Amino acid sequence: MKIALIHATTTALKPIEIAFQTVAPNIELLHFMDTSLLSLMEKSGKLTPEIIRRFSALVNIAYDSDVSCIQLTCSAFMTSLQFYSLYTL
Repeated sequence: MKIALIHATTTALKPIEIAFQTVAPNIELLHFMDTSLLSLMEKSGKLTPEIIRRFSALVNIAYDSDVSCIQLTCSAFMTSLQFYSLYTL
């Protein structure tokens, strides 16, 4: 099984890797990241077309990677979820 993880910062990488290695070592993790998304969201205070475009690119790459699940690792992404309710894996 493969799981795609979408990150906004590098701080989540190691704890997530350790957790999966401990609980489910047979799962392959694919990491997708745009470290500028968080600062863009903080600057604008809302979703902008640029943020949606960049986040969409990550989701689309993850979706096209033959994964069983896409996990968002940053709570800042939660405001974007309304745009992705049509995706099913």
